Amino acid sequence: MKLICIDDTCKPNEVQQKNWIKKGVEYTALRLYRNPLSGDQFFALEEVQPDAPYAGYKVQRFSFDIDEFMKTFVEQKETVEEPELV
Repeated sequence: MKLICIDDTCKPNEVQQKNWIKKGVEYTALRLYRNPLSGDQFFALEEVQPDAPYAGYKVQRFSFDIDEFMKTFVEQKETVEEPELV
């Protein structure tokens, strides 16, 4: 699923610039995860991955077609154990 980054602010110091998203750039979402403790959702991307301990980028950082989102991810029920979100 294609996403457009709309918020690249507040990069954590632990994440190198080369592994950070850029506003206005299109990315491909590979997976949608939900943190079972916080309920936060985040995307794993094809083009870039954050440095440890982070596991993905918050959904709120991207613009996307809601119909495509529902079609692609509504049936997924994937979770991760206490990921750090960027």
